[in-house]
Amino acid sequence: MSYLDIATSLATNSLTLFVGTGLSKHLTDGKAPSWLELLIDCATRLEDQKVLKDLFYKDDDEMLSCKMELTVCAQILELEYTNQKKDIREEIKLILEEKINENTINQDKVSELRAFLVKHPSINIVTTNYDNLLSDYVLEENRRVVIDVATLAKINNGINIYHIHGAIMKPSSIILTMNDYFKFQHKESYLARKLYTLIQESTVVILGYSLGDFNLNNILNEVHSTKNLSYKISDTYYVSRDSIDKIFKRYYLHTFGIDVIEKCSVSKLLNSVSKEYPHAKRTIVDKAPTLHKIINGESDYSDVALKTKGFLHRLILRASVVGIEPEDSDFQTYLLKVLERKTEFCKELHAWDQYPHITEWLIYLGTVLDFNSFDTKRFKEVIRHCLINMGKDSLGYSWESYEIWMTKWNNLKQVNKEFILQVIADNSFTASSGVHDLKRKYDN
Repeated sequence: MSYLDIATSLATNSLTLFVGTGLSKHLTDGKAPSWLELLIDCATRLEDQKVLKDLFYKDDDEMLSCKMELTVCAQILELEYTNQKKDIREEIKLILEEKINENTINQDKVSELRAFLVKHPSINIVTTNYDNLLSDYVLEENRRVVIDVATLAKINNGINIYHIHGAIMKPSSIILTMNDYFKFQHKESYLARKLYTLIQESTVVILGYSLGDFNLNNILNEVHSTKNLSYKISDTYYVSRDSIDKIFKRYYLHTFGIDVIEKCSVSKLLNSVSKEYPHAKRTIVDKAPTLHKIINGESDYSDVALKTKGFLHRLILRASVVGIEPEDSDFQTYLLKVLERKTEFCKELHAWDQYPHITEWLIYLGTVLDFNSFDTKRFKEVIRHCLINMGKDSLGYSWESYEIWMTKWNNLKQVNKEFILQVIADNSFTASSGVHDLKRKYDN
């Protein structure tokens, strides 16, 4: 579903890539330095072993980590460079030019990313990277580079690349130290405003960052606290090459509204989104304008469409395309009608696939909305019917529905957990239904 969401945003010209050093490493097969590696290089070039020893932990001859927060380390290094009458930002420019050039980039990976971006020139790119890899090697012509202290080109030949922390093409722009970051966070600059506008108004895909990145979390926290509610679970996706524990995925979803896409390389992301793009354009974006007529009762979706697992997701995406607000009472009424129709499908012969469908739908809605905003009597009946027909190991009960409730229960908003528990308290359920396992899960 995440790839379809991203492809839909791509088809509506509302996609932003937020890229960090991990992307530069991908495009250079690891030769581009991480921020820690960059600071170690800066310290090494001072030719003062005491500075290296004071700032970094090492194992044998390999520097492993910094003894303090990296922006503080950068602040100390800036002072050391100043004492030696050197400019640390000019040194960073030299280091990055040595590490990232025609001899170090992977041409196949660069060509793959270039082909994707050229095909979709409405994409915006926001980066905290200082290097010029994107502007000089991926998009040599079809781009406009934006740096806060540089003159903004009026002509835009293609994709905007926003270097929110500066870039080596203008070393004085580089945001490096603790003081620099403090000023950036409290400065009403063009790029600061643009960053928050893009994250508010578009779908954001985060590439090449650590989930624990302090500066990234600072930005996302401020944006999430002011972001408008939406029917979509998330408008922000974090892409990770590695597996992410469920507890961290839930934390980032509920704290920052971020949906994690795990075990996904840059190549897999580009290929998956490209594959979903025609479907998103044809079935979501092109059909979205008909939604108002459906909500008004002038027409409706067929039973065949509603019986598919992905129907609710497609409906939510169409609502987001035409800008329907979560508090829209007419759309809420239609959503409830859809759930009630789905409940009727569950009563048909050989309809076992419908039970996990409606359970997934309720979990999805319970993650983004408050069940109390609907007609509560009718909504409780939908939930009651879903719960009464789930079961663990009993014939005649949906074990798939049971598994979904048990594994995804913690995704629900707290107010919706309490809503469901009230349904359980108000009705009688047999031991076979598995409802009591759900209640014990909440109690624990």
